[in-house]
Amino acid sequence: MDFVKGFWILSFIVLVSLPGYSEQNEAVLLRIKNKDNRWGYIDKMGNEVIKAKFEIAFDFSEGLARVNTGGPIIGKWFYIDTTGTHAIKRTFDGAGDFAEGLAPVKIGEKWGFINKAGTVVLEPQFDNASSFSEELAAIEVDGKWGFIHRNNETAIARKFDGARDFGEGLAPVKIDKKWGFINREGKVVLEPQFDNALHFSQGLAAVKIDKKWGYIDKTGKVVIRTQFGFAWQFSEGLASVVDGPYTSDNRNTPAKWSYINKAGERVIPTEKGEALQWAGDFFGGWAPIVRDDEWRYIDKSENYVWNPPN
Repeated sequence: MDFVKGFWILSFIVLVSLPGYSEQNEAVLLRIKNKDNRWGYIDKMGNEVIKAKFEIAFDFSEGLARVNTGGPIIGKWFYIDTTGTHAIKRTFDGAGDFAEGLAPVKIGEKWGFINKAGTVVLEPQFDNASSFSEELAAIEVDGKWGFIHRNNETAIARKFDGARDFGEGLAPVKIDKKWGFINREGKVVLEPQFDNALHFSQGLAAVKIDKKWGYIDKTGKVVIRTQFGFAWQFSEGLASVVDGPYTSDNRNTPAKWSYINKAGERVIPTEKGEALQWAGDFFGGWAPIVRDDEWRYIDKSENYVWNPPN
């Protein structure tokens, strides 16, 4: 597997795991991927803190990161701390990020929740589950999605064909073949009308209409026209988007990524800048990108703040 294809596979895992994806909420350590397609972690001085040895690795969340050494199909998932030590002395068939003290994990064929001590606090009983967000977690049973509280009490009944995390008081839900948004009481506040949708971040949500992605505000008004092959959530005033077609099967023809501001203006790369093969969220002024088949970090002026060692 070549370097760029590895990113497409990881991107696919993130996309199909939604709503299991939760935003990175701290930057204790930064993910890196080496030329041998192994993941590790560095600090902001560029020092290697955890050796690149994982098949898959995600950002730290609440002091722990989920990693995999055997691959997404046959490998087992486990959690490490910022020293690289196994923080929870067991492995799982699937795992999500810790949020609000709990993480969704797959044990056998079902998903439940554990705390940071590794204790199962909600027994595996769900067909799919997201991390908690704004005190609620999306769960799926028998093809229908709803939301639960930490004590497993139903917050919003399972009646949706899809659901994603709450963000800024609203959550995307799928009703029949279209996505809309509900509030914490389960009331539909934006009618199902989108082909796809992500949660609100910094006042905007990425939505898909007629095969193109753009952004809406909380009234449902399109404020950045639908023009992208894919669009991600805003972070620190910028969002990564894809120019041209983007599908999970597009790994052999990698997309061109860029960053836009909330006015919809493309700010990275600059006119003279080289194309980005992948682009992640900004956090603490830095963002991971792939350029020239190598994982790097840039700042908001597109300066390299970390490059792979020769």
